[in-house]
Amino acid sequence: MGDQVQHPLITSIQNLINPPEQLDKTWTYNGYIVSTVRTPDMGWETAICKEGGRWAPVERYGSREEAEAGHQRWVDAAHCSPTTVTDLGLPGHVEPREVEL
Repeated sequence: MGDQVQHPLITSIQNLINPPEQLDKTWTYNGYIVSTVRTPDMGWETAICKEGGRWAPVERYGSREEAEAGHQRWVDAAHCSPTTVTDLGLPGHVEPREVEL
């Protein structure tokens, strides 16, 4: 995880100017997308969404190797068509919560 968590608006602006490093993005046969990136404020992170839905960050990692393994775990989980996941939120700004995909 990164050293400093910023306000979500600042993070969004930074992501437009300097996009996060993409590790992998996988579309599953049943309409889910799993994306793993390295963000400036949170480090390596996997998010999932149902096509056309909202992204939910679901797991964060301390290294690229952990992120690679985590990405595959979420791709495997997506094949089971999850209806809800725990959105990790953003520490200090948005609390973790169960969300529908």
